[in-house]
Amino acid sequence: TTATGDDMALLTLGYDLYHLLHRGDLPPTLIDRLKNYAEFQGARYEIATAAIFVRARCEITFIEHKTQKHYEFVARDPGTGAEIAVEAKSRRRSGILHEPGQVNEARALRGDVEGLVNEALEQAPGNLPFMVLIDVNVPPVPGVPLQERAWFQDIWTTMQSLQAPTAAQPEDFNALIFTSFSFQWEGSKPSSGVVRLWIIPAYPRHPVPPDLLARVIGAVDGYGQIPKEI
Repeated sequence: TTATGDDMALLTLGYDLYHLLHRGDLPPTLIDRLKNYAEFQGARYEIATAAIFVRARCEITFIEHKTQKHYEFVARDPGTGAEIAVEAKSRRRSGILHEPGQVNEARALRGDVEGLVNEALEQAPGNLPFMVLIDVNVPPVPGVPLQERAWFQDIWTTMQSLQAPTAAQPEDFNALIFTSFSFQWEGSKPSSGVVRLWIIPAYPRHPVPPDLLARVIGAVDGYGQIPKEI
C-alpha cells in the first residue's frame, strides 16, 4: 500500500528522531520547541536537517544558547575531521503547520523564499564551510516537471540575481539545498514524496571533501526512504 501524507509526516519524524536519539544528538530544548505549536515547524525542519547529516555519517553539535542570530549546528565528519556549519529554514504558509489564517494555495505554490535565503546567508560563519537547507513548503503538483513549477522558477530567478563566484571572490556557502516536504498538504491522500533542488557553487570559500558533499546530497536525495526493519 502507498503511504499517505499523514503516514509519511509521522514516519519521517520518527525516523529522524530515532537517528538523533541513537547518536545522542537531540538537545531537550529542541524537543520543547517541537511540542510548541508556534515553534513546531522550525523545530521539525531543524530535526530533519540534522538527521540528514547524521545519515551522511556526521556527528552533530547543536548551538543551543544563541545570544544572536546563529547557524543551527556544526556537522563533523569523523573520517576527515571536516566541519560544516549548517543553517535550516522553513517557509511558513497560512493555514499550514499551525500557522494562523486560511490556506491560499495559489500563493503557496510560489517560491517566495528570497527573504529566507538572505537571512540564511547572513549566518555564514566565515571560518567554516557552510551549508543551507530551506524547505519551500509548497503543495504537490503531480505530473508537472520540476523546471516548470512556479516555486522552481521563482528560486531560479532569485539565484540568477546573486553574483557568480570566482576564484578571487568565492561563495560563502558550499551548498544551498531546497526541499519540498509536502506531507502536510496531502493528509489522507497518497504521498508524492519529497522534491529536492540543490545549488553547488564552483568556488566555495572553504571547500569540503568531495565524498562528504556527495554523502550529504545522497542523504537529502534519500529523505523519506525508511527501511522496513525500523
